[in-house]
Amino acid sequence: MPIDTCSPDLQLRIPISKFQNWFYYHWLSTSSVNLTMSSSSSSSRQEARRHVYGVPTKCWCGQPLDTWVSETKENPGRRFYRCRIALQHKTESHLFKWIEEALLDEIRIVDAKHMDLLNDFQALTIKTQAQLDSQRNWIGSRDEQLKKEMLQMTTSIDEATKKMT
Repeated sequence: MPIDTCSPDLQLRIPISKFQNWFYYHWLSTSSVNLTMSSSSSSSRQEARRHVYGVPTKCWCGQPLDTWVSETKENPGRRFYRCRIALQHKTESHLFKWIEEALLDEIRIVDAKHMDLLNDFQALTIKTQAQLDSQRNWIGSRDEQLKKEMLQMTTSIDEATKKMT
């Protein structure tokens, strides 16, 4: 297999599989773009890169991403996301993200969503319990009121019956 280089210290081979987006919150990966300072584990130099949170779906150039395997001494067998254009235009800045970092981002997204759902469920439980208590109190007060009215009717009927006899 031919070996290409994306940067002087990162060697690549032909993509092992086409990236398939199977995360529910994939839109976060393209909507949360910031400028940050980062460096890959295989590089000691730092360069300004945009950070994509979660599993990326497309490169900044708009191309779909492939899954690649690093063949460097520092990161042998470590998988990452990269577009094919990055191999052809090595001087341009293209998206690069280690797969395990992307998956950890996705886990954090799912955990945050889980906590939101848990908080929503707890709030709904409290609201529903308050509504049930309110309805229970209304039914109890209505029951008392109907018992009083029934007692008054019974008393009135008894008095009317006594007067007739």
